[in-house]
Amino acid sequence: MPTIDFPPRFQFSLRGMLIAVAVLTVLLGLLAVAGGLLAWLLAIFVVWILPTPLLIAAIYSRGDMRAFSIGALVPWVSRWANPPIYDSLMSVVNSTLWVLVMAGICGAVAVASRRWMERDASR
Repeated sequence: MPTIDFPPRFQFSLRGMLIAVAVLTVLLGLLAVAGGLLAWLLAIFVVWILPTPLLIAAIYSRGDMRAFSIGALVPWVSRWANPPIYDSLMSVVNSTLWVLVMAGICGAVAVASRRWMERDASR
């Protein structure tokens, strides 16, 4: 029976937790003050800049990374085919989060499908 190696336990230090809370507080404060601008910058980053490394990985990488990249690009293609109409600031944030979540799900499904097909091919 094979053994499963779990990753080592991650331990938080008090200093690290204090820094994380301070960074989160500053980010949430900036979001409250300049929410519209930050939401649009996030949307621009997610919609236009983030697909670039995924496309490069889909072309030049191999194995699971290539499968994940191809699967993660599917929501961006569907978003460019049907661009959303923004009614409010929350619709910008919601559609941006939708693309991120769907990219992760589609990429994971692509990797699982690739592994499943390779497992059946080796029998």
